[in-house]
Amino acid sequence: MMKLISDLIMAERLDIVEDGVLSVSGVMGSWVTYNSSNQMVLTSAQVALAYPVWNESATLAEGTNLGYTPDVAETGVVTVLTGHHRALTNQYDTAIEPAVGNTLVASAAVVGTLVVNLTPGATQALAVCTKAPHTVSYRGTDFTCIEYETI
Repeated sequence: MMKLISDLIMAERLDIVEDGVLSVSGVMGSWVTYNSSNQMVLTSAQVALAYPVWNESATLAEGTNLGYTPDVAETGVVTVLTGHHRALTNQYDTAIEPAVGNTLVASAAVVGTLVVNLTPGATQALAVCTKAPHTVSYRGTDFTCIEYETI
């Protein structure tokens, strides 16, 4: 789940080919990066460049089913947000609860999510936590989310 709370003036949408696995394994707000073939894959390590997926999740995808609306599978392309934006997301690693002001990086433990940066200066931060975990109702479902702002 990802809910944009800033406008898109300083953000840019990019349509990029996905690896064929992402289309059935991610949800809106999953964090992705390039693989060696210049295709989007779910992050699985702390990388300097990663982006949230802006495509809408398939019905029930936020539960046990994963994937996106049929257009992603049909075209093999995902839309990601680059640049500056603020959003709510449940795509974060809950091993360390983010607090306001924590920098966030791609998680090496939970693919496609953000995690608190435990090595500031050694790892490129992607975002800053601007609101600690809280419950948000989105499209009729409750999610535990953080608010973040990209750097």
